[in-house]
Amino acid sequence: MIDQGVERVGEPLLAVQGLVTRFGKFRALDGVSLTIGEGESVGLVGPNGSGKTTLVNTVCGLYPASEGSISFAGVEITGKRPDRVAAAGINRTFQIPKPFFSLSVRENVEVAAHHARQPHRVEEVLERTALLAVANHTVDTLTAAQQKRLDLARALAMSPRLLFIDELAAGLSPNELQEVAVMLRSLVDEGMALVVVEHLMGFLEQVVHEVFVLTAGRIVFQGELRDALADDTVQEVFLGRTDSAHS
Repeated sequence: MIDQGVERVGEPLLAVQGLVTRFGKFRALDGVSLTIGEGESVGLVGPNGSGKTTLVNTVCGLYPASEGSISFAGVEITGKRPDRVAAAGINRTFQIPKPFFSLSVRENVEVAAHHARQPHRVEEVLERTALLAVANHTVDTLTAAQQKRLDLARALAMSPRLLFIDELAAGLSPNELQEVAVMLRSLVDEGMALVVVEHLMGFLEQVVHEVFVLTAGRIVFQGELRDALADDTVQEVFLGRTDSAHS
């Protein structure tokens, strides 16, 4: 079943092979393999505890890989520190944004831009994420939706080639969801690769080309979203009739 995804030609941007992440004897990731090409947008879906955020954290260097390999643009990055992974061109947003609360919105983005692979105009990032009007406000005055956009702005200021979006849509209004979907599609149109971790299938449908479905730390499906929703194994996963407890 895992072979039914989009056929990729040439060297992948991200290649994950046989990735295992253990916490003691617990295998949070259990042999995950996937590839993502330049400018592709894919969804990473699965029930709570399936290993989605663990996969993001391991690729980004927050968790050590117990087995397997991770390469980016042909360079091995397994075991690299998060700052080295970011410098290579991978960045991410967080389920719970982690800004500098004592700084203004603009200052938060400036800090990220200072560490960018390539110079990036702060004003351009603020405009793109609809934060110009609150650029001089401190973070504690922002709404939850604005804080999520700030998290995205900080990631974009690092000029990533691959961006992990970890449940950015959670808690947003329908209008806000539409605005974020348009924003993410524009990034893909410009050649950025996206991996979107999300539960909202309607939102994913607007942003990604295909999905990887995880359960119990393993990928059980790769392909188009409409095929995933019709797949017997995927239906079992989302109806809760599978092994779980992976975080």
